[in-house]
Amino acid sequence: MKKSIKTISFVFFALALLLASPFIAGCKQKQRLEQPSFVNFQVNEDVGKQYLITDQNVVAKGYKFFVSNYYDGKDTSQFIEFDTNKNYLDVTNIFKNAQQYFFYVIAIGDENILSSKPSEVFSYTIKYKLDQPSINLIGTTLSWSNVKNADKYLIYANDVLKTEVDGTSFDISSLVTENVPYRFKVACKANGNYLRSSDSATVEYTDHLKLESPTNLVLSSTEQTKILSWKAVANCNKYQVTINKSITVDVEGRNTLDVTSYFTSLGEYTFSVKAIGEDYFISSAQSGAISYTYTKKLDTPTAVRCVVNGNSVEVSWQIVEFAQEYALKINSKEFILNDETGVNSPIATNSIILTFDDLQVSDKSELENISIQVMAKGYNYYLDSDWSIQKVVVEKSKILLPPQILDNIEDGRLEWKDIAGSVGYEIYIEGPNGLRVAKDVAGGDTRYFYYSAYLMSVGQYEFSVVAVAENINNNSVSSNTIKKIQYGKLDVPVIKSVKKVNDTFQIEIEKGKYAQDYSLFVGNNLICENLTEENNTISIDDVRNFVQAGKYSFVVSANENGFYKKSENSLPFEIDVQLAKPSISVVGKNLTWQPIEYADSYEVALDDTIISTQQNVIELENYVPSNEARQIKVLAKGNGFLESAFCDDIIFNNVALQRDGYTTDYFYYGKTYDYEMTSQDELNKLCQYMVYNFLEMGNVYINFDDQTTIRDKVGIALNNLHGTFDFKYLITNKSNKTGESKFTFTYTRISSAPNYTVDTPQKEGLIAYKTSTPRSADYDDFAPEKYIVSQDVWTTDGLMSAVENKAKPKFASSAVVAKQIYAKAKSILRDICSDDMTDYQKCLAIHDYLVNNITYDTVGLSMQTSAVGYFHFIESALLYNLGVCDAYAKSYTLLCGMEGIQALFISGATDKLSPDDTGHAWNKVYIDFDFDGTKEWLTVDCTFDDVGTILNGVKYEVMSHEYFMIPDSYLSARMENSESPTSTVDNANYYDMTKYGNLSGRVENLIQFETIVNKIKTGEIEFAELIVDKNVSIYSLGVSSISFTYDFNKDYKLVFLYN
Repeated sequence: MKKSIKTISFVFFALALLLASPFIAGCKQKQRLEQPSFVNFQVNEDVGKQYLITDQNVVAKGYKFFVSNYYDGKDTSQFIEFDTNKNYLDVTNIFKNAQQYFFYVIAIGDENILSSKPSEVFSYTIKYKLDQPSINLIGTTLSWSNVKNADKYLIYANDVLKTEVDGTSFDISSLVTENVPYRFKVACKANGNYLRSSDSATVEYTDHLKLESPTNLVLSSTEQTKILSWKAVANCNKYQVTINKSITVDVEGRNTLDVTSYFTSLGEYTFSVKAIGEDYFISSAQSGAISYTYTKKLDTPTAVRCVVNGNSVEVSWQIVEFAQEYALKINSKEFILNDETGVNSPIATNSIILTFDDLQVSDKSELENISIQVMAKGYNYYLDSDWSIQKVVVEKSKILLPPQILDNIEDGRLEWKDIAGSVGYEIYIEGPNGLRVAKDVAGGDTRYFYYSAYLMSVGQYEFSVVAVAENINNNSVSSNTIKKIQYGKLDVPVIKSVKKVNDTFQIEIEKGKYAQDYSLFVGNNLICENLTEENNTISIDDVRNFVQAGKYSFVVSANENGFYKKSENSLPFEIDVQLAKPSISVVGKNLTWQPIEYADSYEVALDDTIISTQQNVIELENYVPSNEARQIKVLAKGNGFLESAFCDDIIFNNVALQRDGYTTDYFYYGKTYDYEMTSQDELNKLCQYMVYNFLEMGNVYINFDDQTTIRDKVGIALNNLHGTFDFKYLITNKSNKTGESKFTFTYTRISSAPNYTVDTPQKEGLIAYKTSTPRSADYDDFAPEKYIVSQDVWTTDGLMSAVENKAKPKFASSAVVAKQIYAKAKSILRDICSDDMTDYQKCLAIHDYLVNNITYDTVGLSMQTSAVGYFHFIESALLYNLGVCDAYAKSYTLLCGMEGIQALFISGATDKLSPDDTGHAWNKVYIDFDFDGTKEWLTVDCTFDDVGTILNGVKYEVMSHEYFMIPDSYLSARMENSESPTSTVDNANYYDMTKYGNLSGRVENLIQFETIVNKIKTGEIEFAELIVDKNVSIYSLGVSSISFTYDFNKDYKLVFLYN
């Protein structure tokens, strides 16, 4: 392993100008701006602003103000610079209560004149700022909270100071003088050592801009027109008329509306008017409604005739459109028709048969002197007709016979035999649109009438035929009736919205004409057959099992209604079953987000702490302590829906050092690795994060240990790094003990990927441990995918760091290789591990995969240049099967971490007496190795288990397990670069854990060894890896029984047995 290189570049240049004297003589020295003589702190009480002001220099291009809350009288390096083109600086949001500030200024020159020298350093101790009032406006009474120590309250209207008062309320009526919105706010001030408060929040007053509701609504009606009028409203030029609560009509420039065309059917009509606000004016409330009943008088019956037939008379008349019943008067007295039981019965047809007794006549000659009148009786919104005024008396013998009509459905026509004496025919069509009379009859002996063209509207039609005589009084009575039904298809409905109301879905449908109720389908499953406008909710439980392709798909069809047949299905209204991700932001110190449709609640993750809320705002100061930071994500939850994914994270760093009291910068993982470094450990981890990801710049505030310089603190952090790095760095304010500092790293490039191979074959016959039931190709239930906290990743070292920190990797756009390695690691783990394996078995499988597949890169080491070797990184190991110890150990950290097993990357030396020559990297794993329920920290060194040996003159790599799961006591000669967890057990190893039948892999006598050899020979076991005590003379069994041995010059031999 290449030892870490950490150097500091401090380059100083001295510039010597050697100019010939003639040129010096010809140069003119630039003038310098006059040094500013003062910097004053001033407060503008009217607007609550604080300023630093210096003297005006008309030649200056601008000014640089320098500000700090600390000054030792000498060093101004930590003053913060602010540029402005004015001779003053607004420091309202920079200066805090009750603190002393130091400041100076430089006047800025241009290409013709030099900038001034810095002014003297001035100081000012900020007074205590009064608390901000909280205000309320009810009617015209503006009130506010009482502020401690306040003497006066300043009332502003539209940002103009209007008055000062002593109390905590004020009637604003006297301030409202114009037709504009008024925005009121309040501030307070006090004499003495107090600053004016900030302005309160703003409240708006617009009551004076609300238009009056229209009054005096009148509907003037004539036979031809209907005019609605109302009293004009001041300051209003536009009105909106609402008819029957559904139709709206805009009216501009007048206070009348001709509503004649809106009376489309008989019935009750309501009218109301609203004054519409323009410019600053606010629309009025709706006026009171007036009602109007639209009625129609039925036509007067005509063609009343009396047909004499013996001693009876048939009185008939022309059918009246829309009439349902008729009344009859004989000699001015209304005739009462009784049925067979003596009960009054209505006259429902256009004829009635009366006897001479009914008419009180003895013969037909007296009929001429009888007065018979007919009236169509009103109903609903139809009014009674006038009484008819004349009649005729006709002999029955002269009346034409009525036709007998047939329906020729195939040809779509009525047919009948020609009636003798007729001169034509009238076809009476009673349908949805009233009564029509047609005369377009064709044919000879057989007459016919095509009816299809008359079936224009949906509904029932009744056809009858009258034979027309030369004298119309001799026309026949109506024929028999043929009924025809014209069916229509209901319009395809439209689902306007699906809203979630508690545990139900509310379906809003754009109601189609003639539709009454609907059938609802979700995912092609019928949910409800009688959905209506009023009854439009369904239980979420009824549909939660009918998700298709991740969506609820709602479809409705209008059910058959009367003469209208069922509609086609609507277009689907689809809702994603997974809720949308919230979009979050920090405003002030509040976390807010837009409500998510269909969500009932939200889960806010502050790092990995979950807070549940039904609101869409939380006060972060209640959850994030001062000078700590949290990574924040939010997801939405809703009954019947899959919870959303967590939104993109933001950071809330509750650090008082920032001007707003917080920042969203300087954070990568955990609770405190942020802008303000309050411990060496925190700084160590920040530097590790930067170097692992090759980040070039960082800006932090060092706020711990006021005895050690920032340079030394950063040096400790960089010496604490694990791994191989080659970089230079610069730090600002390095001599300070605390304060802000900027880091700049310059990295040596990484060498290119290997274009060579290392010819060291793996010894055949050794069996790598792995699962017998590999996971599916789409398995993705790896531990990092379930972590809440995420960590930005640019490199494979950054990927390892994220997984080691139990964070979900969030890959930068440039992190192409890191994403590739993450996918490769998943593929490896799908093949070698399964969920039913123990952590010990997973660790063993990962160990065996790496040892069996990676070859130690001796070629790359021999070619080492000034660049950092590619062979130190995970990509070399997993993509090219080459690497040195770093690559083995980093790969092991990554693969174990992805299985949820805590594995640390350790760097150090194998010999603490000569660390510069024995640099090395390995792992420590936190595991219950002996299944007793207690976890221990044990070492795994894949590099040292990938041993080399020469058999029959050929060099092989051999997979052993001598360094798999061993305690610190086995490695007492090693040195670690930084502290890591220690083992609390003294004895642990692979061989004691591995059994061959009932025999351990640790061989202490010849009988044990011989028994295992015989199991190999008989095929009872395929392979054995043993450590055999050196005192056991295994060769007495015959060398041919032993595949090969490996002697470490220790107290044991490593023996591999297989056929």
